[in-house]
Amino acid sequence: NLFTEHSDHMLHLAGAIVGDPSPSGFCALRAPGFVNSELLELAPGVVYSKKWNRFYLPENLLPSRVGDYWVPRARYTPSGLKLRHYQNEGVTFIDHSVKGVLLGDDVGIGKTIQALHYLYENTLLRPFVVVGPLIALGSWCGEDADAAKYFNLDVVHLKSRSPNFDKLPSADGYYLTYNVLPAWEPWIAGFIKPACVILDEAQALRNPRRKDAQAAERLCKDENIDKRIVMTATPVTNAVRDLWMLLQCAQPDMWGPWVPWAGYHRNSFRSRWASAARDEYGWKDYGESNVD
Repeated sequence: NLFTEHSDHMLHLAGAIVGDPSPSGFCALRAPGFVNSELLELAPGVVYSKKWNRFYLPENLLPSRVGDYWVPRARYTPSGLKLRHYQNEGVTFIDHSVKGVLLGDDVGIGKTIQALHYLYENTLLRPFVVVGPLIALGSWCGEDADAAKYFNLDVVHLKSRSPNFDKLPSADGYYLTYNVLPAWEPWIAGFIKPACVILDEAQALRNPRRKDAQAAERLCKDENIDKRIVMTATPVTNAVRDLWMLLQCAQPDMWGPWVPWAGYHRNSFRSRWASAARDEYGWKDYGESNVD
């Protein structure tokens, strides 16, 4: 618990996000965390801006250790481009996730850039496997792709439906489309041995009855995988039940089974989160529950 002590007041900064110091010596409080606003108003030197609805803390008020933990450090790609602050927060979010993460940023925010930068910072996550649609291939494979252009990562596209590991080139990562994943999935863990799995445009997997969705689920359950990154701009397409397969791939077996078992329906995802109920026509799971 980081804190700073001044006068007779103690200002707790646990969970706070503080911006970089300005030339005038003030740091914007971007996210208050557990900071008490009443103490902020009493703290000497703290300025509140009505225009921006934000507190500004004097740099000398902050303990020296805060800069190492709470001020988001700037991240740069090997090519020299600086990540935007929300992309920076996304990389940190991936890094702090347990087992894996569902990255649901809107279109154009830069989900691919965030995943690539995380892979660039974590060199032990080699090789990695990316599964996505053909339309996303240009962001991962080729000389002009984001992976090679900005991060110097070599990602090879595995086109064949018949796995041939004798001709498998050495690379940082491999790209598979969803339609060939069922053929490759039984062999990936034994031959490629990925340390990280990325599912791009993962909304295609929302139906747990699809073969490619089932193959992706089995792939993500491999215990040797250190991180799973599931990316989609539309995590919920029709109802909350669309989330189950995405969460099952990101954090296997942490969200309950899809269907009830042993006659006890309350342990299933549909019952806990999709307001599942059974009537004379069968199970209905188009609602939502416990989403707060």
